[in-house]
Amino acid sequence: MDGTLIEAWAGQKSFQRKGGKTPPPEDGGSNPTVNFHGDERRNDTHRSTTDPEARLFKKSRGSESKLSYMAHVLMENRNGLVVDTRLTKSTGKAERESAWVMAWRVAQGGRRITLGGDKNYDTQQLVASLRGIKATPHVAQNEHAHRSSAIDERTTRHAGYAVSQRKRKRVEEIFGWLKTIAGLRKTKHRGRKTSRMDVHLRSGRVQLGEVTKSHRTRCGLSPRSGHKPQKAAPARAKPTHKTYEAILSLPDSADFPQPARWMPLSDFQLSASF
Repeated sequence: MDGTLIEAWAGQKSFQRKGGKTPPPEDGGSNPTVNFHGDERRNDTHRSTTDPEARLFKKSRGSESKLSYMAHVLMENRNGLVVDTRLTKSTGKAERESAWVMAWRVAQGGRRITLGGDKNYDTQQLVASLRGIKATPHVAQNEHAHRSSAIDERTTRHAGYAVSQRKRKRVEEIFGWLKTIAGLRKTKHRGRKTSRMDVHLRSGRVQLGEVTKSHRTRCGLSPRSGHKPQKAAPARAKPTHKTYEAILSLPDSADFPQPARWMPLSDFQLSASF
């Protein structure tokens, strides 16, 4: 379980004060010059005129704040499949709230589940809420001199906790595919409703790739190609006269002729049986 920021389809110039009139730019034109230095811009006082639901937010220190949404993915640990996705407004509690909602949907089957997460999910409220729906919180412990973790050795002593902490990092592969291959680093829609549907559709493409890879592995095929892995051909002596080699990629069937050996060009004939 993890979350990531998806940049909204809105520029910084559209983030203007609510209910106030913005003075016209000095240079004018369709792309005027705007100076934000010294101007305090907050989500409670400003709003984007292009996408009002987008919020100015950042997840890490030292990075710039961007108009964005927050995408959340719940992953199955065994095969790396996407179980559920959500797209919410960018807030400090959005990841923990989405973790509980998606865990509640999965826990409706009655079986006890485990939920792995990073240190951001290590809060007393979320841990207690997960245990109330028969979900064991396998979150990373956030401990320092002025804070204690919400879980203790009753959870961390089990081998399943170490497995969850190792497997949970695979969710970053899903985020990397969505942003790099699927082009979801920045949404192409305005509004949370249409952007949420875009996240669902592109996450389904991840499912198809993982299911295909798993099926090929179970059938003894290569995960990336549909062919059986070929054994290395034995070393053979090169001919002393001018010859040509025919390389025929044929299925493994007795009805097809065997690949041709080294032979002079005058003696080489192709069979029309296939």
